[in-house]
Amino acid sequence: MPEIVGGLVVAAVLALIGALYAGLGMWAIIVITAVGVWLGCAYLAFKRTPPLVEDGKGTWQYPRWRRWALAGLVIIPLLTASGMGYYLYQQAQPPAIVMSPTETPVPPTPTPMAIRAPSDLLANATIILDDPLDNLNNWFVDGDTEVLDGLLTAKGIGTWSTNHQISRSETIGENQGALVLFRFRDYPRFLIFIEHGDYGHPDYRTLSLHYGHGDYDPDWVISKVTYGPSIPIREFGPRMNTWYYLFFKVGQEGNMEAYFWERDRPVVQASLVTQKDPDRDNLSWRFKVHVHSGVVELDEYQELDFGE
Repeated sequence: MPEIVGGLVVAAVLALIGALYAGLGMWAIIVITAVGVWLGCAYLAFKRTPPLVEDGKGTWQYPRWRRWALAGLVIIPLLTASGMGYYLYQQAQPPAIVMSPTETPVPPTPTPMAIRAPSDLLANATIILDDPLDNLNNWFVDGDTEVLDGLLTAKGIGTWSTNHQISRSETIGENQGALVLFRFRDYPRFLIFIEHGDYGHPDYRTLSLHYGHGDYDPDWVISKVTYGPSIPIREFGPRMNTWYYLFFKVGQEGNMEAYFWERDRPVVQASLVTQKDPDRDNLSWRFKVHVHSGVVELDEYQELDFGE
């Protein structure tokens, strides 16, 4: 009896090592179980009683079970080998490829960058230009202007010289707008505006935000030919090193709109809506920044279309 138990243990250990080495995982337990049952069948099939006489063979100890045990000795290896073989065959097959209809890719629809814009100010807008301002590809630049740390940075030189401006290379028209995210520092004075034509010419038109730290209150400027009358902005005083959005919208029949708000407080803090003016009707407008002194930093710029 001890030799039988020892044989069972050795067989189980060898089966486990072989199954694990083959990477069978769950099949290791199945193989061990099969070996154990097979050895049990062998014990039942061939175990004899002690012989009654010397040199005798004795009788079968489990005659009722012997037929079933003999069948098990044949069936268990066949079932185990066939099951393991099928498993290994399946593992060796390449993964099935499921064919599915190819969908036409739909490009994502961008939303205006000022997702915290006041109310529905930018609703239904389609972006026609989205410029992160990490290069100067879309701009005409004069004076001390460069990209620093991902910001389009303009430094004033203490004069309104026309050779010290940032100008958009393309224009916008009716039912379109320009949106910019900016901040300023070093006690600046600057203009951010859209204009049509050349300054001083009869067809010159502009709508601008003018700011001068300390000596000047911020104001809107609506000009024809030259720098025109200003409308003081008394709602609030902009702060240095604070991000603001400025949005210009060109309407129909010469109507113009301008909105100014703090990025982290999406409530309009200053706005201007002009009357219809045939002198501004159906014109093209160019976005510009003009820095007299201090520093103005632009972070993002978008041009939007509002349809008809």
